[in-house]
Amino acid sequence: MIIALHSLHSMRALRVWQSMAQRPPLIFVVSGTDLFQPLLKSGSISKDFQFVCSNADAIVTLADGFSRFYPKADRRQWAKKTQFIAQGAKPLPSSLKPSSSRIRAVVAANFRMIKDPLLPVRALEKLLAERMKTEEVSPQLEVLHFGSVSGHKYKRAVENSEHRISSCGLSWRWKGVVTQGGLRRWLGSSHLLIQSSLHEGGANIVGEAVMGRIPIIASRIPGNTGLLGMKHPGLFSVGSATGLARRLKEFISDEAYRQELKAASERLSSNHDLEKERIAWADLIENIGRCGRPSTTS
Repeated sequence: MIIALHSLHSMRALRVWQSMAQRPPLIFVVSGTDLFQPLLKSGSISKDFQFVCSNADAIVTLADGFSRFYPKADRRQWAKKTQFIAQGAKPLPSSLKPSSSRIRAVVAANFRMIKDPLLPVRALEKLLAERMKTEEVSPQLEVLHFGSVSGHKYKRAVENSEHRISSCGLSWRWKGVVTQGGLRRWLGSSHLLIQSSLHEGGANIVGEAVMGRIPIIASRIPGNTGLLGMKHPGLFSVGSATGLARRLKEFISDEAYRQELKAASERLSSNHDLEKERIAWADLIENIGRCGRPSTTS
């Protein structure tokens, strides 16, 4: 059996697979860059993606509802063999959070355009401008960004952002790259996750936050709504600093809203149970293996 995690990255192996007289079964796992990046650039999926979906025995998505983005000509056929399996996560370690007067939010994203990593900074700038007019300094909000930075443009932006967003009770700090365990400890000691990507295939950090009952404010993209639901109370328009600023302002000033977002994560936590994920994969692999694949000379 072959499990392909990305069509472009797997094509060298899949061309060998294509030439085999007895092809083993193929399961294709859809990633965000694989599906959505070509759609954003050209309005159509890539030829590699088309090839793998057409030949796969099963297609797995890490967020729900992706079938609607398949080409119309192939949608029905591909949708029949598509299954959504949410990524499981362990409960977050119990950590002491800052006092309720100081809200801590986490962003976990490498500095790549598709992650829109500076959107939280632009949102904080809007909040800062409001506070400077009123000289308001509370409630306090600190945003901690975890992820790698490459390129002079982003390195300079990080330095400037840390300097600019550091008054009126607001702060933004880049914490660099941390281990998964380190990120989980930081997330567990925070009040909020900000997920601001332009697209995702179903970010694992969302499942981590949900399992920790951490409230989530997220961009309204399929990879987020496919995990959180279209009616999730923390959604904002993709790429909108104003929309994110409104959500942050409501979160830090309205206890009822914070509890609403926390309750939303609690309701979703069972979806990301590790054992549930293991069972889903075991059932899929068993079914595909039992059905097998006929011999071919093409």
